[in-house]
Formats: sequence, structure tokens, C-alpha cells
Amino acid sequence: MEDYKLWLGWLAAASVVMFIGSVLAVPAILIRLPDDYFTHRRRKPAVPTGWPIVGYYGWRLAKNGAGMILVIMGLAMLVLPGQGILSLLIGVSLLDFPGKFALERWIVTRPPIRRSLDWIRHRYQRPAFRWHEDDVGPKQPGVPQQASRLESQLPRKESL
Repeated sequence: MEDYKLWLGWLAAASVVMFIGSVLAVPAILIRLPDDYFTHRRRKPAVPTGWPIVGYYGWRLAKNGAGMILVIMGLAMLVLPGQGILSLLIGVSLLDFPGKFALERWIVTRPPIRRSLDWIRHRYQRPAFRWHEDDVGPKQPGVPQQASRLESQLPRKESL
């Protein structure tokens, strides 16, 4: 029984640390992103200039390590207190993998996520994110939206 109490204590402490960390880190990262971060169709890979090779790969290793930690914490915060989805989004944005930018854009164009991002940026007097014209969607329920390229190719249901 003592082992379970120890584990519960560690889980409670980790939950509190993740909650406080996410409340501080998520807004700090979101307000530093430029407002046109999601307007481009593709992200060009950053080519370092003037970095020693060890520094460049050390930076990438640290960035991907931080991304993995945020992804794991975000998954945990889906059931624990904290900003799980936003932590997942920021963790994914730090990772390097093919198709990452398309996945990020798909996630942030979901109306609840988009409203959360805009609310955080508004709270810190930053302009809302601008979006690529194919990623349009209503910011608020009831606002008409323009059909994306994929939706315009789907057959429409005729009303009777």
C-alpha cells in the first residue's frame, strides 16, 4: 500500500508541475510566433549560417528533445489538469518530421483551437493569427465561410 501512496504523490507533484509549466510556457510561445506563421502553404527549412556543426546539431537535438517532452506532457494533460491540446501543438511544432507543418495547420484551423489561440494573443495585445486562404473557417459560429479547395471538389447534396 505504501508503494501506491508514493506513486500517487509523484503523479500529483508531476501534475502540478505540468499545469504550472503549461500555463506559463504555452502563452509565452504563442505570443512570440509571428501573426503570419500559418499563412504559407509550406515551411522552408531553416538553413543555419555561421553556426558550427556541433552547435547546429546540438540545437536541433535540444529542440526535438523539448518537443518530445511537451508532446508527452500534452498527452498526459489530456486527462490531468493543464492545457493538453495547446501543449501538444507546441510540442509538435518543435519536432522535426515530414508533414509537420500540414499537421499543425490542420490542428489550428479547428474552430475551438483557433478561438483559444486568438484569445491568448488578444489577451497579450498581439494580433490574431492570419491564415492561408485555403484554411478559412468561421472564427465564431454563424459566420459564413468560404469553401476550401477540397470542399469545392466534393459533390453537393441537392435540397429537395
